[in-house]
Amino acid sequence: MFFSPNSLWFYWVTFFWGIAVVLHGISVYVEGRIFGRAWEERKIREIMEREERR
Repeated sequence: MFFSPNSLWFYWVTFFWGIAVVLHGISVYVEGRIFGRAWEERKIREIMEREERR
């Protein structure tokens, strides 16, 4: 506001930060579409098998 009183640039920053927060919330609270429960269990099994071979 002090450097460019005719331009309200902070609205754009707030808008894009809002979009980022919403997208992050969706990725955290919505069940993973790409990395779901089945993927997680498969990866855990792979890591455990790799550790057993050592």
